[in-house]
Amino acid sequence: MSFCHNDTLRSCLTMKESVICLPSCFTIIPLLNERTMPDIKIESLYNELKPKLETLETERLTVLKKIATLVKVIILICLFLAIPVVYFTEAMWVVAIGIAGVVAYLIGRVKLQKKYRMDYKANILEVMVSTLGTNYSYDPNGKIDKELMQTSKLFKKFNKIDCEDLIEGKFEKYSFRQAEISLDYHIEGTNQGGSTKNIFRGLFFVGTLPISFPANIWVYPKVQVDKSAHDKVQVVETNNKNFSDVFIAYSDVDQPTASLLPTSMLDNMVDIYQKFQGERMKFAFIENNVIVAIHSDKDLFEPSMKIPVTDFETFKADFRYLKLTTSLVNQLLESN
Repeated sequence: MSFCHNDTLRSCLTMKESVICLPSCFTIIPLLNERTMPDIKIESLYNELKPKLETLETERLTVLKKIATLVKVIILICLFLAIPVVYFTEAMWVVAIGIAGVVAYLIGRVKLQKKYRMDYKANILEVMVSTLGTNYSYDPNGKIDKELMQTSKLFKKFNKIDCEDLIEGKFEKYSFRQAEISLDYHIEGTNQGGSTKNIFRGLFFVGTLPISFPANIWVYPKVQVDKSAHDKVQVVETNNKNFSDVFIAYSDVDQPTASLLPTSMLDNMVDIYQKFQGERMKFAFIENNVIVAIHSDKDLFEPSMKIPVTDFETFKADFRYLKLTTSLVNQLLESN
């Protein structure tokens, strides 16, 4: 593998067997100019969608009423079953009835909320994605290949994947995919079905470029260092204080980070980390893929049942998050 060492060079990336030395003015943005990002005011989009939002708000309130009714019915049934049980059988059956009531409530609530959330995605989220440009597509049931998640080596061992809300952007010079994922590791047990541990929950982003990185590189926030998924990786040094204060980088080659990634990219990772307000995130640069995993405990791209769907501040925050995630390639590779 060849590397370039020259103060006038920002980085050296490889394409097939050749080495491409990129000058200090290098930026991927000229490759991305085909990407159309209309300067749409969020308020204008909100006003355009307001009739649909008002219809969805009526649906939300109806669902809440049905959930409240469901709670009352379950409580009455549980009481009806529990009272005679207290007198004629063991108290443990009262506990069993209570657990069954909670399970029935959770199942019923999910079913009642499902249609409302699917209606939101079809009428609101799909329109939001379309405003980004004609090169974008959205599939609420779309998936990202398991192999990509494994290849990234950003996660501990997992054997169960939930993936939804696939958003793709396809352009002449690059493409990206992102989706909400939940990775679990399930251990079979001899009784009660075993145990399950959540490995990761959040956004998984993959940007594919026309050029490859000179080595495999993984970047973690210092508060979340975990290289358990790696073999034979080592810390790579950097003279970028802003970067080293926040992140630690690993690679499968013994080269300084500055030789592997442009200085501007190191700064951009810090900027992205700050834009996400310190949300746990990690990066991988594998061959010609830029991979970002952003942890989140929230249900991404879904409306909250607690907040009116017509709330403008919530709408604005959701749209800004969408724009922020779908532009990760630009943010990482733009010049300062």
